[in-house]
Amino acid sequence: MHYQMRRRTLVEELKRHPWLRSQDLAQTLHVSTRTIRRDVAALRIQGMPIEGRRGKGLRLNEGYFLDPVTLASDEAALAVVGSTVVAARLSADVQATAQSLRARVLKKGSEKLQAHIEGLEADLLLAPDEMGDRKHEAGKLERVRQALVNRMVLQFGSDDNPELFHPYGLSWGQGRWLVIGYSVARCAVCSYRVDALERIKIGTDTFTRPPAYTLSDAPPKDEAAPARVQFDAPSSRWIVATTPDFIETIHTRDDGIVVTLAAEPEPQVLRWILGWGAHARVVAPLALKRRVAKEVAAMAEVYATKEPIQIRQSTLF
Repeated sequence: MHYQMRRRTLVEELKRHPWLRSQDLAQTLHVSTRTIRRDVAALRIQGMPIEGRRGKGLRLNEGYFLDPVTLASDEAALAVVGSTVVAARLSADVQATAQSLRARVLKKGSEKLQAHIEGLEADLLLAPDEMGDRKHEAGKLERVRQALVNRMVLQFGSDDNPELFHPYGLSWGQGRWLVIGYSVARCAVCSYRVDALERIKIGTDTFTRPPAYTLSDAPPKDEAAPARVQFDAPSSRWIVATTPDFIETIHTRDDGIVVTLAAEPEPQVLRWILGWGAHARVVAPLALKRRVAKEVAAMAEVYATKEPIQIRQSTLF
């Protein structure tokens, strides 16, 4: 058996058993205990966390989950540079882990690999430094990052009734940062422009991101689509006559019109939609439809009782 295959088999045996003696491994792999000791020493040099204890044998330390990986020079350099660039925009502990990886690769790599890594760091602009560093955005972005890494609930908007938001991820596109996550008020996954958020605070509560969630899942397809609202015939002529500046297109139908909104459905747009009452119906996205329906249900509840209006989560201000 080739030594690389033997060492891989040795690791698999240690993964299956909490403790194994060198004699047992030697018998399983049909080699001498001296060969096992050499293999273990070689694996430790590669960074494999193999622990040895007199009277018990060998085991893999807790937290190990990757087999030894052999990387080409270009692969190792790109892995190091990519991890440090990404970590620079996250928390201090993530940055420390990335720097530890860089130091290990530079220590064990050849001079050629070291020069390649340093060259990439100097010349390859994977992510521009100015991304998110505008003065009006930097502080907001840092708070969002902290909440994201520590799985803390974000609060923003009104101090009396803040929007509660579970940040799932950050995305850069079209010259702006977007925070993607779960909106408690909307009861849906959605995205917000980081630079547009006001009075951002990190709450005291934590949240758990759905296990199957990935950034490629959000926003949902219909959430990413432009907001479209259908109006019946009686109201259509008034919409066409006034045409608010947040309307991008108007499509005429036999039973009225369908308008596409240029802006994201922010509170003022939501108030405008609700102002048309039963003459308007949100077509897309699904999250906006649910948000309007929730507000209408809350309005009906207010009119159904003579009790004073109860303070609740604000969705319109």
